[in-house]
Amino acid sequence: MGAQWGGERSAYAPGEADIDTTRRGRGTVAILTSAALLVGVGSACSAADHLTSAMKVKQAVEKLGERDSVSVTARFDATEEQILAYLQEGEGPGKGGNARRHARLLADLELAAAVSAGMPLRDVARNDRFDNAAALNFGGNDVFALKSVDRKLYTRVNLAALAREVGDDGPMAGRAGELEELARQLPGSLATARSALRGEWVRVSPNEFGEIGRALGGAGDGAVENSDRIAQATALLRDPALQQQVVSAVEKALGKRARFASAGKREGAEHITLTLNAKDAAHELGKALAPVRAQLGDPDLDMLERAPDKDVRVGLAIRHERLSTLTVDVGQFDRGRSGALPLKLTFAAGEVVSVAAPADAKLLAPHDLLEALAYAASRHPELSTLR
Repeated sequence: MGAQWGGERSAYAPGEADIDTTRRGRGTVAILTSAALLVGVGSACSAADHLTSAMKVKQAVEKLGERDSVSVTARFDATEEQILAYLQEGEGPGKGGNARRHARLLADLELAAAVSAGMPLRDVARNDRFDNAAALNFGGNDVFALKSVDRKLYTRVNLAALAREVGDDGPMAGRAGELEELARQLPGSLATARSALRGEWVRVSPNEFGEIGRALGGAGDGAVENSDRIAQATALLRDPALQQQVVSAVEKALGKRARFASAGKREGAEHITLTLNAKDAAHELGKALAPVRAQLGDPDLDMLERAPDKDVRVGLAIRHERLSTLTVDVGQFDRGRSGALPLKLTFAAGEVVSVAAPADAKLLAPHDLLEALAYAASRHPELSTLR
């Protein structure tokens, strides 16, 4: 299963991944900065250089950072049947008649991302810019893609692919075919909105996310507030100083909490286990991120305080002296279920998705999108539920 970008499949076969589909924007931000965060964690090990395993992790991260671009792919390292068994255990989302479909989607779900700096990533200074890109798919064409290049933000939503994969979950997915037909009928004056509705690249202004949320039918202050939070969160994609602050926060929180131990060699890789107390680490991370909370879109840091008071383990694999995978069982954080649900991040030098500005991508103005949807409501009343 490969990540697809701009309609062309990469020659690199991505690793394995997950993203919370209900909080897609924030999940993307987290994965995009994974490489940088791991550089921070690896550097934090230097105070314990006498520990062999910690040194190996530090050197493996630095070796990865020798390249000017690094990719990370993420997905659940589990079959549909294993995920179904996990979802059906205990209470919470994923149970009921749609459990099988949810399990299939999670088994196929993949996020592929890349960062590029034009210099070795380990040499990136506080104010140096690096560009990034990410794409989300369910085993086929990308359904959502995002790029931040030269501090400009680009996005692409493939409604037809989303409808095929997700089905009737939500009015947008259920009416994707009709919406694409509408896009073909839009007048030339709404060319950018037409491009967006047809799944082509458009440039967006983060400062106008709130207005775009209103255009898409955001009812009340809550929807607009969420749009504004997403706009704030995109600063992490575009602001080098903020990126460095987050890396430093993670380094401070995890660096003094992590313990490393060798887990032997198998399948051509050296394995190391990172262990830390979830509650202690989450508490430290919350304190470290508090000063930049507003710039990150005001995330709920209180949830970190609800982390379980127990040790959790993360598996690291080193291949050819470079960090190659990071695997964490997210079931360790779920009090309602005892099963395992491993999430695996796979790292590689180079770009699994293209980190380059899309050609001819025009700025999408909120009023153009609003006018396009008004056009839909006047000519196709059945599509008015989209707003």
